[in-house]
Amino acid sequence: MVPVQGVATLALACGLPVALVLQCLDLSSHLDRLTTTMLAARPWLGMLHHAGLGFGVVAVVLLLVRCRRGIGWLLALRSWRPVLWGMFGACAAVGLASWTYAAVVYGDLGMTNLVFDSLLLIAWGVWGMALAMGTAWLTRHPRLSRPEQALGWTLGLLLIVEAACTVVDANHFTMAFVYTTEDQREFAMYREALRGEMFGYPFNSQGYYDKEFRPAQPGDCVVAWIADSFGVGVVPYPWNVATVAEDRLREAWQGTCNNTEVLNFSVPQMGMKGYVQVAEHEAAPYKPDFTVLCVYTCNDITVSDSTIRNHGYVQNWRLTQFFLRQFRPYVRPAPFFSLPFTRDPALPQRIDDMLDAPLPAPEHLFDPAKEKPTFSEEVHHARLVHRLRYLEPEKPSMRTQYRLFFQALDHFREVVGTPMLLVIEPDELQVDDAVWDSLMQGRNPARYVRDLPQQRILEYCRNTGLPVVDLLPVLREAQRTHGRVYHRQDTHWNALGNRVAGEEVARAIAAQYVPGAGKMLPQP
Repeated sequence: MVPVQGVATLALACGLPVALVLQCLDLSSHLDRLTTTMLAARPWLGMLHHAGLGFGVVAVVLLLVRCRRGIGWLLALRSWRPVLWGMFGACAAVGLASWTYAAVVYGDLGMTNLVFDSLLLIAWGVWGMALAMGTAWLTRHPRLSRPEQALGWTLGLLLIVEAACTVVDANHFTMAFVYTTEDQREFAMYREALRGEMFGYPFNSQGYYDKEFRPAQPGDCVVAWIADSFGVGVVPYPWNVATVAEDRLREAWQGTCNNTEVLNFSVPQMGMKGYVQVAEHEAAPYKPDFTVLCVYTCNDITVSDSTIRNHGYVQNWRLTQFFLRQFRPYVRPAPFFSLPFTRDPALPQRIDDMLDAPLPAPEHLFDPAKEKPTFSEEVHHARLVHRLRYLEPEKPSMRTQYRLFFQALDHFREVVGTPMLLVIEPDELQVDDAVWDSLMQGRNPARYVRDLPQQRILEYCRNTGLPVVDLLPVLREAQRTHGRVYHRQDTHWNALGNRVAGEEVARAIAAQYVPGAGKMLPQP
């Protein structure tokens, strides 16, 4: 009878060449994404990369030579020792990558993946070489020593607890395993890559595309605007959706509020967990009277995928994030690399100083026909096709995502604790009839419900009493009446889309919220 220990060791040994191929592909993709500037700042990353490949290749070659006469020597093993030390090597890679993630690369996802891949290959390569060349550790007494047993039980317990946390996180919305989000870290690097400004308007000292945030004074009305890249606007600051809403609210609340401020806490690609994180740690210190949460009908519906798909890397291990959240205070993510630059001293250094004399606007802002496409037609089409899955009512995976999404909304409302408005941001394929007709060519339109996300979110709002604004009708009307409301071959609003959305949201807030009284009127 073949011992179970031998089969387990053989499985690990057979996994090494497969892992080597997969890790090589993964490492290559990481190196492609990391810029020369980033790698130049940390040359040890390249050395670690080559070391991982070297150890992996040598281990595979030695194992193939060792196995040229068969694998009976592995199957005959009666000790758990090779399996134990294989597990220990993998967990050591996890631990070192965890430390690197927190202390060296400042939470950068791509670099941590690169470190983890390299360390895992080194650990597995050393294990494979020891397996191929060493016999003493294999022929020792099969019974594990007490320290080895303790190590095995500890590693096994950690894996079991981690698996349980993963199951909980995949089936229930919880912030217990979120310390900081990938989107916030990427936004910090994005600002650095843009040299601290967008369309000539600088980000504020808090890192957002807005004026400086200041504590509210008595009699002020403060609105926290929390959104993804739609809130950043992809337009110059004066045409930004939150700026438009702020101007309209100032007109509506003139004489009621000493000063009306819409604080724009928007982060590109942010999802529900990021929204909660920003509301709890970034917006709350400014004590907003009212909160606007903008959700995108595609990406934001998916709550768990972004964390589940990266679970193999330490930065998304639930236990790591859980302990960081418990024992380390929240710190605003900072860029992990800095570019030497200064803003032209002849220019105003803050948006606050540019409001009376805004910069010249790009021509396409007023004439969309002059706008160049953001993406190629093929790439743009592929991105839209991917989003059709959110419009399939019978897709079981999406039913699960909607359940988690509504749990996330419940949690967000508890965290905010003040009057709020939910804004539904539609996708381009829901607004532009020509785009929709193009997507339906060769497909069965009966499979899709074009406004399915709006239907489900509006039903949730009716059942829970959450005030909501659906921007789909007004954007469709603007598209048909005035022309394109999205950038060319891009799913973000152009200047017209920002204006229509900002005015509609401001109209809804002014109609339902009583500033000073801090209460909402019934929705019409």
